[in-house]
Amino acid sequence: MNGIPTSGDPPVAVASSILTFAGLTVLGIAIAAAYALLVVRRPGAERPPGPSLPARPGPVSVPAVVARLAAVGDQETTFLDRGTGGFVTLGDELLAELESDEPLDEPLDFTMAQLEEFRRKLRAGTLLSLPTKADTREFLLRERFCGALPKGEAREHMLKVLRGQTGYRSFEGAVARLQIAEQWQRYRDEGFATVAIAWLRRNRVPYAEAA
Repeated sequence: MNGIPTSGDPPVAVASSILTFAGLTVLGIAIAAAYALLVVRRPGAERPPGPSLPARPGPVSVPAVVARLAAVGDQETTFLDRGTGGFVTLGDELLAELESDEPLDEPLDFTMAQLEEFRRKLRAGTLLSLPTKADTREFLLRERFCGALPKGEAREHMLKVLRGQTGYRSFEGAVARLQIAEQWQRYRDEGFATVAIAWLRRNRVPYAEAA
């Protein structure tokens, strides 16, 4: 009556009932296992991994920014590429051309593809201009450096050069002749580092003070 074979059933019927019962038991176990997998398994667990995201640039090195500030000329601007963490320096004329809507001229220092990329990044705000020479107040650093020199011929000579200099090279030449170029560079780089850190913080750019 209940599907379980008894001793009074025929042998064939008993065997059939046993097979039917065993089959139903196996089927029940399989259904229960499948249900458990559906409940426990996390959504998307068997999905293939998606495309890897591009690596973000690491913190910007303060010494690298300082080196750029020291190297940039009076008629050019250096930019930090927020997307790559690299630097690019553009002359004033080229920068004006990139900021206009006019067709680009045949490039000299860059390929046309690079110039188009620079223009796109400038418009998107991806290129961040570094402090200019006016921002670094380098002339004030020179004055302070000369005033901090020990009293003597070197100090007097540098103060005269500072008061009468007509260009950047005259100051560099003077510190080289007096063999105080390394002292000046350390003093200047410390001042530039202060400007660089303030600029990085203001623009919320992660930075590392070590190279």
